[in-house]
Amino acid sequence: MKQLLFNICILVLYAGAPFYAQQTNVLTRDSLLKKDGPMAPVGIILNNNWRFHAGDSMQWSARQFDDNNWKVIENKENGRSVEALKRPGIGWYRLKIRIDSSLYNATVGLAIWHLGASQIFLNGKFIDSFGKPGADKDKEIFAQPVGTPVVMTFSADSVQVLAIRFSNEQLDRVPKVLWSLRPTTGFITRLQDANKGITDRIYGIYDNFATQGVLLGILFALGFSHLLLYFFYSRNRLSLFFGLFALSLTILLYLGYLLVLQQSIIWFFIFAVVELVSLPAMFFFFVLFLFTIRFAKLPKRGYLYLFFSAVIAIVEIFFFSVHLINALLAVFVALAAVEAIICFINMVRQKIEGAGILISGAAGFIFLFIFSFALSYLNVAKFVPGWLIEILVYTGFSSLPFSMSLYLARNYSKTNFTLEDKLREVQELSAAAIEQERNTGELRLQNEMQAARAIESELRAKAAELQAKAAEVQWQALQAENDRTVKELEEARKLQLSMLPSVVPQIPGYEIAVFMKTATEVGGDYYDFIETPNELVFAFGDASGHGVKAGIMVTAAKSFFSGLGATMQPVEFMEFTSKAMKEMKLSPLYMCMVLGRLQDDTLRYVSAGMPQVLHYKAANKFTDIIESKNVPLGTVFQVQYKETTLHLAKGDVLLWLSDGFIEMFNAEKEMFGLERLHAMFTENIDKPPQALIELLNDAIYKWTGKERPDDDVTFMIIKRL
Repeated sequence: MKQLLFNICILVLYAGAPFYAQQTNVLTRDSLLKKDGPMAPVGIILNNNWRFHAGDSMQWSARQFDDNNWKVIENKENGRSVEALKRPGIGWYRLKIRIDSSLYNATVGLAIWHLGASQIFLNGKFIDSFGKPGADKDKEIFAQPVGTPVVMTFSADSVQVLAIRFSNEQLDRVPKVLWSLRPTTGFITRLQDANKGITDRIYGIYDNFATQGVLLGILFALGFSHLLLYFFYSRNRLSLFFGLFALSLTILLYLGYLLVLQQSIIWFFIFAVVELVSLPAMFFFFVLFLFTIRFAKLPKRGYLYLFFSAVIAIVEIFFFSVHLINALLAVFVALAAVEAIICFINMVRQKIEGAGILISGAAGFIFLFIFSFALSYLNVAKFVPGWLIEILVYTGFSSLPFSMSLYLARNYSKTNFTLEDKLREVQELSAAAIEQERNTGELRLQNEMQAARAIESELRAKAAELQAKAAEVQWQALQAENDRTVKELEEARKLQLSMLPSVVPQIPGYEIAVFMKTATEVGGDYYDFIETPNELVFAFGDASGHGVKAGIMVTAAKSFFSGLGATMQPVEFMEFTSKAMKEMKLSPLYMCMVLGRLQDDTLRYVSAGMPQVLHYKAANKFTDIIESKNVPLGTVFQVQYKETTLHLAKGDVLLWLSDGFIEMFNAEKEMFGLERLHAMFTENIDKPPQALIELLNDAIYKWTGKERPDDDVTFMIIKRL
């Protein structure tokens, strides 16, 4: 819903901005739960009193570092303005945050937006990173976090020091022809309550995915079906221009949704160009639709609108002057409104049926323009309930395209009724002629009757042909919708896979291998690593079920592990995460998970609901089955988890796996089971971990006869060398 409203503000004024909170002097817990309006996220924007210094030194993250000689910057250089300057190389930003006692030792969330790469530190401790900052574009790894909350814990001090190591060198890869589109080069940060921020983010993604998917599907189906109608009957130019109008609007909204998910800087700007060009194209096709109602041929001023649309597109791509674009769009919309008024007046004067449909749709769309202006510049969102904003936006936004489609549908129906009247008139005239000439002879009467039957047969054949074509159009629309759904699920799968580590860490004295095979486009299994100077912290989990709901649980687990996994001990982390997931009210979803800390030859871990661990001991060449009876995360509020400690000798091997492997069935409905796994693991223990994982992967197909298992399957093997 928020993404749709943002796109509409761009459509109307091209300069709509979100509502930002002002940073207070001393932060309280209540301030992190406040909203600036019904559509705004919780928390406070950190946009003042930042200190900046170009260069790179990890000492600058320290709490006690003296940054008084650094440059003080405000929100213009921190990412709130298109005119923010491009800084050469890498730089550091530091901000001192004053809190009251209600936030001492409190866990909070930090949401960040940028096009670049960042590392986040609190009081000298590393919290999380998005991409990898670098001094040049070859060393930098680009990321677009789009407000994903990072969980961090305040210390028991009144002043907290937030440091961000940031670079945006990837912008230099953008072709020079697109430089005028380069957005703000800094970042935006919002401090918010951790649980509320994560919950709002999860449900916000789901709401945008569902609502925009339905709306875009309807618009695409309308546009595509009318283009097909024009293809089969090219004289109906109204269908052509409405189809192009609807598809332009679909492209505008869909690319606006893709921009916030794009992780490639080149494709980000390509999508931005197409989105900008589709805006004047949409208005141009609307004007052509109105011209077609009034004129048999396109008038000369139609070419003026074509020229005007091209000028707007050129200004958007090569100059990107907000004031000039607003002025040109205002003139263009005003001219289109004048054409619409003239057309409506002529339709009313000529008593053309259906005029009221278009007038009501245009009135709804104009109301949306006024409402979006009020949201963007008059700050009325604070006084309007969120549900009312959604109703007004969706009603106003859909009024114009739906009224145009309804007008065309009424014209088609009217044409069919006219054809039926003409057919009835022909039949009556034929009967009268037959009656008048009956006296001329039986032969002439028979000839007339045969002619009438031939006409009726031809009309029936035409009707059958139209019905067949209508059925074909409907099938093609359903097929297009199915293809779109498959594509969106594939994008969701890629997004989830991007959350997994790209490289498995290899630490001295150990060999580690990991493998995952999902049952659907969006899986429920998860693994992750955090390397510290003395330990390797790892997580291994299995969300209940699989698909989109399981992906939501994995996203929550990833957020908690990234923010707290390196700082909390296993028992403390499990108890905190279980309670937080329970408070998120995601029932009946839950998360089975292992959190371990490996240091030298000692492994301490807590297993919550995961299957047994196989531990091969090289000393006695025997494989133990270690079982933990801890309950899964998110099932109950208060639970005490027990920690297990293992001492690994050289040659020892550990195998963690999700239950999808031991619970898979063959064609005879026989389960693979733990005993077969134990035997296979022990017999092949001399093989390297990666080769052992490949052997287990081959066993999936050999046992089930399927390329994709019925449940997600994930292995992790740790071997002491």
